[in-house]
Amino acid sequence: MSKTMRVHQVPGFWLRCLTGLTNNNLQARLKNADAGVAVSEWVVLSILSERPGISINELAHLAGMHQAPISRIVEKLSKKGLVLRVTSVEDRRSVKVRLTNSGEALRERLYGITSKNAQDSFACLSKEEYDVFMGTIKKVLKSHNFDTSGY
Repeated sequence: MSKTMRVHQVPGFWLRCLTGLTNNNLQARLKNADAGVAVSEWVVLSILSERPGISINELAHLAGMHQAPISRIVEKLSKKGLVLRVTSVEDRRSVKVRLTNSGEALRERLYGITSKNAQDSFACLSKEEYDVFMGTIKKVLKSHNFDTSGY
């Protein structure tokens, strides 16, 4: 009889715990800064700052999310005046998303908060350990055709 793998033996369980911990800490910091955005919205703002004018599909892929939730997040950010959806002149079905000036200003204002959250979350690791950790995550993602180039 084969032994069943317990949930605590699966890397995804521990990655989920780590993601929850870092996201909860970041959400508290964003709330304290009166940012007016959730962590998922912050992720979209950050990606758009680095890759302006990308499609919803590209945005979903880079955020590691499905298209439907990304579309809802973009809609929320659009209502807040932080992003702009631009319909392609060549292909009316194609929509590109970019930050507004307000969106860029908010991302700049919050950058220090999010950087501090990352530093605090991984303060127990040396620089070398952190680099290996990040490299391992990117290696696994790349093996599943997730584009990590440029990051």
